Amino acid sequence: MVWSKPWCIGVLTTVALLATGCTATTGPAYTELDRPQTNADLFREDYSKISESGSVRLVGELDGRSFYLALPKGDEIKDGICILVSGADVPDGAVGGCSGPNSASGYPFGKLKHAPSRIPDSAIQDGWVRISDNLIFLPS
Repeated sequence: MVWSKPWCIGVLTTVALLATGCTATTGPAYTELDRPQTNADLFREDYSKISESGSVRLVGELDGRSFYLALPKGDEIKDGICILVSGADVPDGAVGGCSGPNSASGYPFGKLKHAPSRIPDSAIQDGWVRISDNLIFLPS
């Protein structure tokens, strides 16, 4: 058998990439979601309608607020993330929403920006505070 046909080269290349683990990945790279869930990660049950069960992770706390990331429920938001916040000055004690990658959200207590990979320190403007690798906050 001669392996000179173009499709054979493609098959061999694919097999080589799979064997070495050099395959492309899809989806967000929110590293905070890679660790096992603990009791500290538990969030109000009523937010389970927007986020995948068991995906909520506490990623930081600041000024009496707790910040969580979670995977969105279903496939409506490709490569998106849910941001959940609880605290005494948060309306109804907790707020949450989901959006696509590299998005910003505004709340009465401030603005939040997230990105699937670590937000570089050089990209954090004056007044913004790092909550986690993937989440920054601008208090109002």
